[in-house]
Amino acid sequence: MVMVSEHGFEYEFLKGTFFTCSVCNYAWRSRIEGAAPRSCPGCGSRLWKDSHTHVCARCGHEWTTSRRHAKKCPSCQSVKWNGEGDVPPGCTLDESDRRAVLDRYRSGHGAVRISRELDMTFSDVFDAIREDDPEGEVLL
Repeated sequence: MVMVSEHGFEYEFLKGTFFTCSVCNYAWRSRIEGAAPRSCPGCGSRLWKDSHTHVCARCGHEWTTSRRHAKKCPSCQSVKWNGEGDVPPGCTLDESDRRAVLDRYRSGHGAVRISRELDMTFSDVFDAIREDDPEGEVLL
């Protein structure tokens, strides 16, 4: 059986199929026919099969990473690789990502766990929580 992820990558789920984590590059062989693992056995990430392609606006380099928002271009090291200016202070998340952060936070998850699960920077998660409740202490 072949499945296509939302990013267009094909995964063949057959007994003995090898998988590679896009977060830590750990490779392993499946034990159960037709079943995709929920998380990487190497690093525990549930984002093991997610990948995002980025193109640097400065040097044209194209690369793939498990992170939705890359910090810098691996080729020219530019932090302005996406053509945008400096990152504005405060929460830079769109409304759907902000809602996902706040839903998890209100269900008892800490900011560190949320940033790992949603593959977001800790500062974006912290800022979203702080903007929602400026007077409260943030659960890490």
